[in-house]
Amino acid sequence: MIEKDSGSAGFTLIEALVAFAILSLAFAIVLPLLLDSGQSANEASNSRLALLVAQSRFAEVGRERPLVPGQWSGRENNAFAWRIDIRENPLLQKDNPSRLTAYDVAVTVLPPGARPGQALRLTTTRIGLAP
Repeated sequence: MIEKDSGSAGFTLIEALVAFAILSLAFAIVLPLLLDSGQSANEASNSRLALLVAQSRFAEVGRERPLVPGQWSGRENNAFAWRIDIRENPLLQKDNPSRLTAYDVAVTVLPPGARPGQALRLTTTRIGLAP
């Protein structure tokens, strides 16, 4: 007569539960990484667009927007809040016989969903005629 060894015919319930627990832990570790990578890609895209908005606002200073002290603000596509700050720089103020004046120009752009500390700020000094 042939005897069957019933101990090696398959997996026990405990082995299946242990395998399921290991897979669950691996999934719990990998899922947040996948979600974070999607959020990081979105933040990188917003940062790139914020830089483009800041560069376009810089380009309009002295062309569409006069190079005079003041502050202007607005929104680009109802998403990116921007602000232009122009202040006189005392660099050319002392003993300056010409009509040239130095201006500090700062453009600040806040991407959508960003906190104020995450704003993009570009600054430069431009030379222009005194008003």
